[in-house]
Amino acid sequence: MFRPKFLLALGMALALAMTLGVGSASAVTFPLTLNTPNSQLSGTTGPYAIVTATQQNSTTVRFTFTPQGSYGFVDGGSVALNINCDPSHITVSNFDTSVFTANVSTGGQNNLDGFGNFNVNLNEKNSANPVTTPVTFDVSCSDGLTVATSLIANANGELAGAHIFAPSVGKTGFVADGPAAVPEPSTLAIAGLGALSFVGYGLRRRLKK
Repeated sequence: MFRPKFLLALGMALALAMTLGVGSASAVTFPLTLNTPNSQLSGTTGPYAIVTATQQNSTTVRFTFTPQGSYGFVDGGSVALNINCDPSHITVSNFDTSVFTANVSTGGQNNLDGFGNFNVNLNEKNSANPVTTPVTFDVSCSDGLTVATSLIANANGELAGAHIFAPSVGKTGFVADGPAAVPEPSTLAIAGLGALSFVGYGLRRRLKK
């Protein structure tokens, strides 16, 4: 049988490999469902919006926020994303400039109440007329951007959010969703190989004795 010290070392090595691997390489699966409201939307139920993404080129991803049911997007933080890119390298384009303005920020001014700061927002110009049709826009990162790695959780663990108008109750409020990122296959493979290497090392030592 394996010695207790060897088993302990193996367990620690595997845990470390999995922790480091998942943290450095994770993928986001679309579509995302914005289903979690803040207290301002009490009395309403989701889903409030669906977020999809499509690859345009090696540096650009197109995002579409589609409101669900009778909900609409409104006012500041109408739709928001936390893009996995240095904000100074982000460009937002191909949105309806007659309806929205775009804002890219490193923090503070892009706060969605209860869900933290997002580094990319589209803000509606006329808050008296909620947008009840899909909102599409492109986000480019000069360092490169792919659908699977396009978003990263903000300090509150959220990936995307929106400012929602709920006509049934005459209220506006914020919603968000930050589903757990899933490990990429390459990450799991690396972790598995690391564990197998330790097992092989232990077996070799036992055979030499």
